[in-house]
Amino acid sequence: MSTKEIHDGHFKERRPHTIIKHRLFHSTLKRSLGIASVWSECYVYLDLFAGDGFYEDGSEGSPIIALKEFSEYLKGNSRKLQKVFCAFCEKFGTDKLRAAIESQDIHPTVSYTVCADWEDSFSLLTELKQKCNFGFIFADQYATELNLRRFIDLVGQGKHDFLIFYNSTALKRLKGKQLTEHICKVLDVEEKVVKGIKLENFKEFILESLRKKLRKLRDFVIIAAIPNTRKKKLTYSDYFYLVLGTNHPKVADTFVNAYQEAVEDFRKYYGAQQHLFYKELEEQFKEFIFEVVKAVHRGDGVNLYFLFLVATYELLSWKEAVKFNLIVPTMENLVKALNELEKERKVEIKAPLNCRYKIGEKKGLLKSNFRKLQDLKSIIVVPLV
Repeated sequence: MSTKEIHDGHFKERRPHTIIKHRLFHSTLKRSLGIASVWSECYVYLDLFAGDGFYEDGSEGSPIIALKEFSEYLKGNSRKLQKVFCAFCEKFGTDKLRAAIESQDIHPTVSYTVCADWEDSFSLLTELKQKCNFGFIFADQYATELNLRRFIDLVGQGKHDFLIFYNSTALKRLKGKQLTEHICKVLDVEEKVVKGIKLENFKEFILESLRKKLRKLRDFVIIAAIPNTRKKKLTYSDYFYLVLGTNHPKVADTFVNAYQEAVEDFRKYYGAQQHLFYKELEEQFKEFIFEVVKAVHRGDGVNLYFLFLVATYELLSWKEAVKFNLIVPTMENLVKALNELEKERKVEIKAPLNCRYKIGEKKGLLKSNFRKLQDLKSIIVVPLV
């Protein structure tokens, strides 16, 4: 099936896994915008695979979700933000996309441009990105179209958050057909490396390749697996990947929280078995964190930033979370486990006073609402047993 056929079929209806994707996208974009509004007068949004704007069933695509969020936010904005610049790219024709955008009541301080293939518009996108220090870049590829090296060139170093959608099964299919040249473009790896990977190890190779490349760009790179849809129902699988890159701990934690909410809704609405012993799950999660602390500390402990990276690296699996009712490692869940471990005298937490509660029933406990990366790095956890 050609990419054009995939595109055309994709926009017939918004399937359940796409709803999850858009939910994570919207939550993360909203948080990113809110943080930017404190520091910047402008914000830039680049949608590299914007699609048609709407699905044939009337559901909103990412361009409409983003425009509505920007317009709604600017109506009540009392902060510094004054202008939002948008670019929507779609290589398979822009007529439907342009009509969808023009049908919206867009706030006068939101400006936009519609372009065809994003790589052909690279100079324009780079120029837009340079207008603002803050922004969001969304690469929601249909299958395996993204040129990762060019994407990395576009993102560069800076404060712009990014989100990439990957179809791991489509990549594995290319591997099975030995179409290594295409894989090299999508993952920005050498052909000889791809040829040396066995098919059964290929999904882990995808994850490792993405982490290695993208962690050079941002402090937080989190990969969340989401399922596919069969017979209009979500499955218990890690079929697609959403890859977040950000420098801000609140954006990272918002992404993980949105993932946790999606998992909980799946359990509620799709009849997944609920675990009756949640305390047991908390104990398992706490022990996992304790084992991580013991494994990675080097005598002087390990900081909370690294613990969060390790926890999200290990546990953002849809299949594991819904099938085995695992606790998703949000910052709140991580800090709760650490506070319990400190209470049990299994760890010592060395933290600045501003990172602990000063009054009330939580007095002395570690906070979980961090706004600065340095706060996470200043909190050191040392195993005592």
